[in-house]
Amino acid sequence: MGMCCFAQENREYDNTTFNPDTLLQERKTNPIVFADVFFGGAFGSSHGLIAGLSANYQHKSHLFTARYTGLLEQRRVGSFIYVHFYRTEEEVEEFALLYGYRIAEGNTSYSVSAGASVVQRDMYSYDNEGVQSKISRTRFSIPFEFSIKWFKKEKKPYHIYCVFPVGRPTGLGHSFGFKVVGNVGATTFIGLGVTWGWGWHKHY
Repeated sequence: MGMCCFAQENREYDNTTFNPDTLLQERKTNPIVFADVFFGGAFGSSHGLIAGLSANYQHKSHLFTARYTGLLEQRRVGSFIYVHFYRTEEEVEEFALLYGYRIAEGNTSYSVSAGASVVQRDMYSYDNEGVQSKISRTRFSIPFEFSIKWFKKEKKPYHIYCVFPVGRPTGLGHSFGFKVVGNVGATTFIGLGVTWGWGWHKHY
């Protein structure tokens, strides 16, 4: 009887397999959540300086983004020595929700997204006396974006100003990259800019 019990125990032990992938998944405790800001230039039916910010959440390969974008077109109307004077020709504000696909490999990520947005477009005109009038339009439109970013590859102490390390190793950190943003609708623009982010950019 003792031999039979021993053999049965061995068979039960042999049927238990070690799965390193399962152990790795159990160690991945942080969510992928990050925010970023970007700025650059845009062209299209609306053009000029572009800047914005976004909040992002990733589940598996699915990326969910809430984005604000502002576009400003100005024209130089004069100068005095090295000081230039400008007037505003157009302002665009976009409030968007996007869904997309994102992959992270090592310390690099790639993402592409599209969605729906509300765009507020203000256009200004001036007469000979410099008096300003404004035409405002609000429309639904289609936003999109593509980005590539670099961030820390593994857990390290958080660095204040990206220089001074503090605390224990963590997945929280900064990112830097490039982003193409755009919108198709009542006004169309495509912007290219640099982006700086903060958060958890992958599972650590």
